[in-house]
Amino acid sequence: MNNSRKTALGISGALLGLFLFSGQAQAVPITGSLGLGGSYAPLPGPDLGTATSLDIISAFVIDADGVFAANGVTPGVSPVIHNDITTFVNPISITPLWSISGGAFEFDLTSINLDSQNALQINLSGSGTVRSNIAGLDDTAGSWVFTANNAGTSFTFSSSNTQIPEPSMLALLGLGLLGFAGSRRFSKKV
Repeated sequence: MNNSRKTALGISGALLGLFLFSGQAQAVPITGSLGLGGSYAPLPGPDLGTATSLDIISAFVIDADGVFAANGVTPGVSPVIHNDITTFVNPISITPLWSISGGAFEFDLTSINLDSQNALQINLSGSGTVRSNIAGLDDTAGSWVFTANNAGTSFTFSSSNTQIPEPSMLALLGLGLLGFAGSRRFSKKV
C-alpha cells in the first residue's frame, strides 16, 4: 500500500473516530408499536356517516411491544387519557392525542387522512410524533391507524414508528463513501 493511500485511509479513520467518540449523548428512538381501544361517540350523531369529529369517551391499552413494553406500558393496566379527534381534515394538530401512564408516552397528531367513512365504520390514518418523559428517549416520528365501528361504538388505534436517519449517521455514511471512493482512486494510480 502506497503512502498516499495510507494517508487517505488514516484521515478517514481519524474522522470516523472523531464522530464516534465525540462524547455527545445520543438519544434512543421510541421503537415498537402500541394498540389502544375504547369507546367514542360520533359528532354530530347518531352514526359515523355524518360525523365530522369523534368524542373519545374512554381508552385503554390493548397491546404494547418494543420500548413501550420495556418501560412498563401494560395492556389493561396502564392508564390512558385520549383527547377527542376534532376534525378529519388537515391541517390538524392535537397535542397530545393520547397520553399513557401520566405522560410516560404521548402522541402528537400532525396529519390525518379520511380513508373511508360510512354509517357503520370510519377508517382514519396519518402521522405524528411519539414523545416520552423517560430520560434518554428521543421524540420519534410515527404513523397511526384509527378504526371505529358504529355497532359497538368501539375504536382501535395503533401506532408504529418510522425512523428517520439522524444527520450524524448520514455524515458517517458520506465519509465512508468518500473513503471508499478515495481508496479506489488511489489504487488506480498505482
